[in-house]
Amino acid sequence: MAGFVINNTALIIAGALVGASGGILTKLMADAMNRSIPNIMLGGFGSGDSAEAITALVEKLVMGRVADWLGMRATALFGATMMAAGLALSASGGIWALFIGHLVLIGLLGNGAMYPPLVLYVSRWFDRRRGTAIALISSGQYVAGVIWPWLFERAMATIGWRETMLA
Repeated sequence: MAGFVINNTALIIAGALVGASGGILTKLMADAMNRSIPNIMLGGFGSGDSAEAITALVEKLVMGRVADWLGMRATALFGATMMAAGLALSASGGIWALFIGHLVLIGLLGNGAMYPPLVLYVSRWFDRRRGTAIALISSGQYVAGVIWPWLFERAMATIGWRETMLA
């Protein structure tokens, strides 16, 4: 796309090759898994990924407004409470408790009450280097995605998964 925007033939050709190689690779993987390409492409609908995308949309729209209305402190306190409740509910062991605890309490209400208002308020605090500040805040979840699984794995191996959820 960038090649068309700046009228650069080399970028257009490189983009076409990358796109074609992705299509060829997808066909090879589909054959190796004995699945059709539509089955692979549409297989994500109704899965955890689509549920996560829907909850992310709702949490960002709703909780940003709630933070404007109630303030960051009350919204973050609500989010922390929902995360704790979600972990406690998940520790009960039932499949529905795990589903509701993680999707609704931790994801929709917990993370939703923490992340969007945080980005909103950080964007208001900085006049200069606002982009850098938001990038640092946004990358924090991805850094946590590297650190927390390692810590949770160690805790579950040492004290068990239920105690880790309650800790």
